[in-house]
Amino acid sequence: MLGSDPDWESYRLFATGEAGAIQALVHRCGAALLRFIHRCLGTGQPEDVEEVFNDTLLAIWRDVAEYDPQQARFKTWVFFKARCIALDRRRALARDKAAGPLPEITAAEFSWSLLLQLDLVWALEELGVLDRQIVYLSDYLGLDHREIAGRLGLQPGALDTRLHRARQRLRQVLASWRPRGVPEDSDG
Repeated sequence: MLGSDPDWESYRLFATGEAGAIQALVHRCGAALLRFIHRCLGTGQPEDVEEVFNDTLLAIWRDVAEYDPQQARFKTWVFFKARCIALDRRRALARDKAAGPLPEITAAEFSWSLLLQLDLVWALEELGVLDRQIVYLSDYLGLDHREIAGRLGLQPGALDTRLHRARQRLRQVLASWRPRGVPEDSDG
């Protein structure tokens, strides 16, 4: 999988301990990682997002030897690390606010579908901003095409074409995703 991973250079820099590793990763996916962390934290303050972001970079630097390129893309592994750190921070924030701890995710509950979700986040970053908005409004919020076209100032035909092409691009990006050890007929 590493040979087909567009982030192999970031991984190589981390694996060899090169000084530019963190800068290269931040340049490649820093903005997407910050948005992802913000979503994981839910109601976190900007300083909480920054803290999780920095902790994630340190964890990647520290734990890069744990990464297995046969299991997932490097960026997927990075986002998985960020998710774990963000959820730990979210639980700490919840305890501080006396809102109670969030439920723990046990190893038995983990599935490959989580990695697929992270790869979907990565795949969405390959789309342009307008196409990401269209996919989000249509597939996540379930808005009808006329409403989306009105919100974004597009003609319905242009919206349909853009949505079709965006979904096609997502299929292409995700087509090769299959972690080793997951049976072809499994749903995860």
